[in-house]
Amino acid sequence: MSMKKDFLPYNYDLNYSIYNFDEFMYKYVQEKDSFSICLLNMSNLGLCNYILGYKYGNVLLHNIVNRIKRLINQKSYIYKFGGNILLIIVPNIKSRRSSVEIVERIMEISDDSFLLADKKLKLEIKLGISLYPYDDMKLGNVFKYASIALNCANKERGSTYEFFNVNMYENNAMEEKIRTDIQDALINHEFILYYQPQVNVNSGEIYGVEALIRWNHPEFGILTPSYFIDGIERNGEIKKVGRIVFYMACLEAKRLHSLGYSDLIMSVNLSIRQFEDDFFITFIKNILEITQVKPEYINFEITERTAINSTEKITSALRNIKDMGIKIFVDDFGTQYSFLNYLYSVPIDGIKIDRSFINGIDKSEKKFTIVRHLINLANDLNLEVVAEGMETEQQLKCLEKANCINVQGFFFGKPLSSNDLVNFMKTSNFSKPGNSIFSESKK
Repeated sequence: MSMKKDFLPYNYDLNYSIYNFDEFMYKYVQEKDSFSICLLNMSNLGLCNYILGYKYGNVLLHNIVNRIKRLINQKSYIYKFGGNILLIIVPNIKSRRSSVEIVERIMEISDDSFLLADKKLKLEIKLGISLYPYDDMKLGNVFKYASIALNCANKERGSTYEFFNVNMYENNAMEEKIRTDIQDALINHEFILYYQPQVNVNSGEIYGVEALIRWNHPEFGILTPSYFIDGIERNGEIKKVGRIVFYMACLEAKRLHSLGYSDLIMSVNLSIRQFEDDFFITFIKNILEITQVKPEYINFEITERTAINSTEKITSALRNIKDMGIKIFVDDFGTQYSFLNYLYSVPIDGIKIDRSFINGIDKSEKKFTIVRHLINLANDLNLEVVAEGMETEQQLKCLEKANCINVQGFFFGKPLSSNDLVNFMKTSNFSKPGNSIFSESKK
């Protein structure tokens, strides 16, 4: 792995400039018993360059480097590595504990504010760390492991850090293979749908299902979207995959209706990228006509982030969808609570309260109060409500107390394959009025 380009040394405690990083590190390894390699990603730096200009970006960068030096409080080496990444080498690391202490000091930068051009900026930082010689005796591998650890940290929300471990390496190799296999998955029809039941609290019946994409990978088996959806978003195939999902969901809705579940609702998730497709609305109409599924039996789910960032094009598409008779729900509702103005500006029919509010609702009076007020707000706005992520009978009782009618979660059933869904509905008490767990829970 070559590391000779894009290294701009910030030269303190060094009496010379380093032009050949590989050569320097080779010499460094010979002289030092142990050290840590930290890769620090500053996610806000690019935004600062874009808004204020590179002059201020460089000022911010020098401030950060100086602050890191003070926080580490010992001899260290810092290099600019690529656009928003700093490479930090800290010598004489005798244990992971001593490295943790230094890393946590560096993380304090995310609590600081930087004043530039009369604007206050706070940095979100991610750190990936690998240790020599504990993780490996080969310098190239230690650097690669720090990169893998940073990749894991970048997937988390907020400022955070990750130390390399062997599982990361295996997961990274798997992710790389998955990214290269996506095209084959489309050609070989490896994407399939699972369906999670949605239950009406009052009747105890399954009133609908949510279609959830899965990948029947020939090597790894059934994969959830967390393994592949980002890759599909990045390579631009999300529009094609979204069309496949809608078509398969409509075929399943038609099949379920023909089996006697004539009022069952099919919920389908939409990506914000699908609204970029000029033929998206026409495609929806064509699929409904081909499958002979009535639009009132389809619900579309968009994320709250999509609703908040709704452009004129997206809003127009949503209105066209509503005009067809399809209902639109906002998924993950509550995760962007400060932006509730979209509730009256974006044409929606309902909300799905995010699982983060449902988890622990039976143990937190504050969570219960928030959920109850969200439900009351939705009712006042004539919006339907679904609570997702419900896993226990105690949570069910809290939701009943909060007047939540429609619920979804593992308590009623995990996502099921098409055949398993039919078997579940045939044998489940939830699909039989007057014969459900609700009659027990209300006693």
